[in-house]
Amino acid sequence: MTPGHVGVVLGGSARWAESSGRSVVEAYQRTCAKQLEIVEWCWAAGVAELTLQVVSPEPAHGDGTAREAWGNVLDRLFRGWPAVPVAALNLVGNSDIVPENLASEFGAPASASSRSGDGIVLNLVLGYEGRQEIVDGVRTMLATAHRAGAGLSEVVARLDSEYLDGFLATGTLSPIDFVIRTSADKHVLGFLPWKSAYAEFYVTGVSAPDLSVGDFTAALKDYSHRKRRFGR
Repeated sequence: MTPGHVGVVLGGSARWAESSGRSVVEAYQRTCAKQLEIVEWCWAAGVAELTLQVVSPEPAHGDGTAREAWGNVLDRLFRGWPAVPVAALNLVGNSDIVPENLASEFGAPASASSRSGDGIVLNLVLGYEGRQEIVDGVRTMLATAHRAGAGLSEVVARLDSEYLDGFLATGTLSPIDFVIRTSADKHVLGFLPWKSAYAEFYVTGVSAPDLSVGDFTAALKDYSHRKRRFGR
């Protein structure tokens, strides 16, 4: 059983830098580049949608390091490479650390169900905070109702999870089936809480720069033996 939508939280850069005697900047650059390998692994495994988040160690965001690291990754993704066709490339969160010439390439988020053509749907999480997404979604929902002349009682009567989902920044993305967290940390830093509400979680002690296809395969094998309960 292969999960349709996989989320990967890439952490452990600072720990890797300390243990290997390398700089935190190099660790962060390697972690960003690791995303390209994960895209290939997911495509080979038959995953339809992939969401990636890099946990940024300080001071990696200083002196343009983050912008340069992400620029290198996005440049390859937008140019494409023969091994992996990308049906949709979505940005979730804040585009401030994306180079200006690449930020304009992102359009409205597309989902696996609405994509055109064959390929993987790829979602990159940048400058995102899960609780804030929900707060912003509620604000948008209420503002939209107000502009339409709807009263609060009408909004309350309509409100359910499906209705609110339409106002969230991640609303068009499919629910996440499986979340992989690298490094020994067991927290996910508010990683898409709405979309990962019923996801299965897997924690590997390997830091992001050292994550291998063998580690990824082991995670998928673990998932294949689980019986999902979807909160029940």
